[in-house]
Amino acid sequence: IAWPPPAPDRVTGGGVDGGPARRRRATMSIHLDAKLPAETVPFSVPVARALWRPTAATLCAAGLVLLAWFFVVATSAPHHKRARRHATLASELLLALAASALLGTGALFVLLNVGVYV
Repeated sequence: IAWPPPAPDRVTGGGVDGGPARRRRATMSIHLDAKLPAETVPFSVPVARALWRPTAATLCAAGLVLLAWFFVVATSAPHHKRARRHATLASELLLALAASALLGTGALFVLLNVGVYV
């Protein structure tokens, strides 16, 4: 008996003889090497990669402006008049929806720009 025992193979994840990880990897490569059907169209991104950075900056900046405007409206609104409160609530909801949409889309383009493909 040899001591210490041999270290597992780092490439295959199996032991000295390869183990089940080597067999599993061999069967997975068969599926990855399969040919695509002839009618398959390659995917192309709708926004060019060169525009990801300026799009992210523009959307995030616009979202932050709307977020700041939302805070101004929310803190300066009169809270004692019932009829006026409904109009204020509608404008606050509209501002919040627009800001969240812009910031969410801007965050998506930030992630795409840094290489996290979502």
